[in-house]
Amino acid sequence: MPAPGVSRNDDSGLAGYREKLAVPVPVERRGKCGLARVRKRRRQYFNFSGKMSEHTDSSMIRLQCHTVAAVLATLFCTSLPCTAKHLALSTSRASTIEGIEFDAHNQPGSVVVTAAAVLHPGQRLVLSPTKNYDGTPLIRPRTLRIVFETNRNASLRVETGARLVIEGEPGLPISCVAEPEDPAVKPVVVFAQGGRTELRHVSFFNIALRLEGSGHVMSDVSVQYAGDQPAFTFAGTRGNFDHLFAHHSTWGFSFEPLAGLSSDLTIRDSTIRSCAKGTGMRDPNPSTYVAGGSLRSIPAKKGRHRIRFIRVDWDPVWDELKRTEIRASGQRPRIVTIGDSIGQGCCRYVNFWNYLPGNDDIEHSWPYQLQLRVPDFFVINKAEGGNLTTEMMARLPAIIQKIRPKYCYIGGGTNDVFRTSWPPEQTVENYRSMWLQLKRAGIVPIQLAITPQTVHPELEARIKKTNALLRVASERDGVRFEDVYTLLESPSGSGLDPAYDPGDGLHPNKKGYKKLADSLFVPALDSAKSGGNASESAGRGPSAQR
Repeated sequence: MPAPGVSRNDDSGLAGYREKLAVPVPVERRGKCGLARVRKRRRQYFNFSGKMSEHTDSSMIRLQCHTVAAVLATLFCTSLPCTAKHLALSTSRASTIEGIEFDAHNQPGSVVVTAAAVLHPGQRLVLSPTKNYDGTPLIRPRTLRIVFETNRNASLRVETGARLVIEGEPGLPISCVAEPEDPAVKPVVVFAQGGRTELRHVSFFNIALRLEGSGHVMSDVSVQYAGDQPAFTFAGTRGNFDHLFAHHSTWGFSFEPLAGLSSDLTIRDSTIRSCAKGTGMRDPNPSTYVAGGSLRSIPAKKGRHRIRFIRVDWDPVWDELKRTEIRASGQRPRIVTIGDSIGQGCCRYVNFWNYLPGNDDIEHSWPYQLQLRVPDFFVINKAEGGNLTTEMMARLPAIIQKIRPKYCYIGGGTNDVFRTSWPPEQTVENYRSMWLQLKRAGIVPIQLAITPQTVHPELEARIKKTNALLRVASERDGVRFEDVYTLLESPSGSGLDPAYDPGDGLHPNKKGYKKLADSLFVPALDSAKSGGNASESAGRGPSAQR
């Protein structure tokens, strides 16, 4: 999906923007300059004078030679051979920035950060597919890609008095990546107080951002997989930012003081997605993940952090906010999904201990696929690998209290069968307890059947019996039941269909997750707003035949 973390104009319809989870494929666009553009260039050049002045210095000569070459190359739609150093495409001082290699490996537009690079006061760097590194226009657009060499501890800092511009195009963001990918310590790009930075249509992968003070512009910027640190750190930050996307970092946004001063900012049309790797030591049975959440703050000595969210969606369950005022408006109504690893998904950035080869992106989960079907809602995936239904019950009160969803899709059950000797009736009673809690809070429960598997064929009969009892209980209690077992069952009638098996006999592959999500009941936004009607529409017996 070649797009930034978020994009305003998008065919997926995710409330005006879409979450992008794959590294954009570079697209080199080559076009011809029209005659109007040629004439404009010629006017700009010949405005100097009719002929060369004897007082013209060498820089003027270089500029005029460069312009003549550009015009001729444009008119003849070809590149003229030009070996003289006076006709270089860029006279940018950026090429002298220590720790950054420009046009690396003789590839135009390839920028490699090889050390702890610093833009010092007075230095300016422009990274754009249509401009030179000094900001002057290019004759033809180029593919731009920025690489941080993690084996050399690469990083970037923009000091006071320096200026950095990174500017892609809508739908064609500039990719900033760490290589080798997924290092233990992720690079950090720091924008210091007093520096001037402009970021538009940029995607960072395995790299974190830190903004200090004011003077920064960010629009359509995504940070994905920033590791055990915040995706975006706002330190004493002042300003307005829009279309930010934080995905799979220990924290999404972190608000911190700078020289004792608090942050005061407005963020619009943004998303924090899955920025808690797990519960750490917060649960009686801690997971293997590092704890985190969507938002955190470090108190300032002077005042409170003041944050205004306009159409910003996030999961608030593990937020750690101290002396911070959050004013949020325009959020989408929420849907929560709970369950085990089958609901959590097996992306390597989500479920580290149960990663399945080939499942490299977040699309390998049915809650993500469900999100694509309900753009008017914000789907929060609270499934956790290894959970029993009792552990799901223990987590439910916090979900109800802090997320306050309109609907709750309930999966799980597999670990009850695999890890306990509980009879099917016990598992069903655990589910019924969750239904009751949700209904009392005005939340509509939607129950999924336990999915088929081939890991332990001798346990399939127990799964089928549990599902049969769940169907009966859901009819009796007025809860919608989704028979996803039959949906994913092998044509032979035994276990998971090989077409949906990624190789472990248990977790569906991407095709299986999509089929599962496409089969589920999808609420209407009007029903979510109407309260009681939502319960009536979703909670009447088993799902229809498919």
